[in-house]
Amino acid sequence: ALRSTEKFIIALSGLFGIPAQNIKTAIYGTAETVTRGIEMFDSPIGIKARYEMLKWKYNINTTSYRKYFYDLLYEAYQLDDKSSYLEIKRDMLDHGISSKSIEEALKKRKEKDK
Repeated sequence: ALRSTEKFIIALSGLFGIPAQNIKTAIYGTAETVTRGIEMFDSPIGIKARYEMLKWKYNINTTSYRKYFYDLLYEAYQLDDKSSYLEIKRDMLDHGISSKSIEEALKKRKEKDK
């Protein structure tokens, strides 16, 4: 849905002569504020919503952006949010990120927290 929204934004920007990136940034900021608000109520929806936001903002298949995805997966682990953890991990695996890479990234984060 977010990718469709992005395409719609680009089309609208052409009609009104407003740079698409400006509109995208404003909408992303609003959506991020809403997802952060959901988190204040300790809702697992917050983690899942942030994951979807990450996928919208960053290409999960780009190695340099994976840090953000690993960080959020680790956050779900720390919060013992098994549902979000498993859902995010499954999606990462479906996107071709190896189980070994995921486990190594989580291990580094656990060691850093000690």
